Amino acid sequence: MAAADVLKFKGAPEIVTMPILQKPDGSLTLPASEARLHGATLQSESGESLDDIGHWTNPDDWADWEFKVTKPGRFTVSAVIAAPASGSFDLSVAGRTLRCSTPVTGSYITFQPVTLGVMEIPTAGDVTLAVHPAKERWQPINLRAIEWTPAAANP
Repeated sequence: MAAADVLKFKGAPEIVTMPILQKPDGSLTLPASEARLHGATLQSESGESLDDIGHWTNPDDWADWEFKVTKPGRFTVSAVIAAPASGSFDLSVAGRTLRCSTPVTGSYITFQPVTLGVMEIPTAGDVTLAVHPAKERWQPINLRAIEWTPAAANP
């Protein structure tokens, strides 16, 4: 646009967010930047070596993601986490919950991928994944992403 060009709208512009979609191979990445944060302490961090959900000190705080599944099935779930102490959290999706343990990475900026387990999403459609601290075993973490990869078929 030239300096004299002006973009005008009739009424308020409608802002539509794009859903997180599976890749053609069925995999899916849920980045921290796309999470909805619920609570008083946790927040999005960015820059330098961060780009994560951090300041997650309150076990009542939680995060979730909405995404669209086009290829349902069984998935190996992993996360990229930084944590100075081991703790636990629950992943909940499609009526199922998986208790997960965090690795000890030595600091809040030393991220490490960790396999969390296998979960199933039985049908295509809109899905919400929630991460809730296990209150009795919670230790603060920085969470960069949760990744879903189609699980190998059982022999």
